[in-house]
Amino acid sequence: MTDLVRSAGLSYYPEIARSVGLDPKQMMRKARLPLACLDKPDTPIAVAGLRRLLELSAETSGAEDFGLRLAERGGLTNFGAVGLIVREQATVGEAIDAFSRFIHIHHDGMRLDVARDRQIVTVTLHLRGRRPSAPRQAIDMALGSIHRIIQSLHGQNWRPQEVQLHYPPPRIASATANFTAAA
Repeated sequence: MTDLVRSAGLSYYPEIARSVGLDPKQMMRKARLPLACLDKPDTPIAVAGLRRLLELSAETSGAEDFGLRLAERGGLTNFGAVGLIVREQATVGEAIDAFSRFIHIHHDGMRLDVARDRQIVTVTLHLRGRRPSAPRQAIDMALGSIHRIIQSLHGQNWRPQEVQLHYPPPRIASATANFTAAA
């Protein structure tokens, strides 16, 4: 069975691709994704195609933070009905729980585990796929999106205490440094 994701995550793809010197339509064709999904955010696309696009875009442009750049532009609106449910929760904790509970509606290959220990909340991201670990850009985009969502709910000054990655964070000096500084 093919894992699918709503194409809303690509809403800002053309803008980010152009900012690093890529032709977004050409990259979409190379990744074998339909161009129409850029205009229709509810279009289900293969997770494998999205991952291919992100990795190819990062590799071709040399922007090792490509997934983070894309996540930086998005927000709750990119998650459609899931974003509405999350936004309507009474507390940040309830919002994180709702996001974890309903994320499969947006991306059926993603799962979040939420654990609490006093004042510390640990969110663990799981991305299903053929490989033992999802490609770097997919992980960065997912983690960056989670960061943006929590920040939008908690306030712009919120920062994670720690981010654990199985690879070094990108060597960048952009706004994404706020997120990767904890890695």
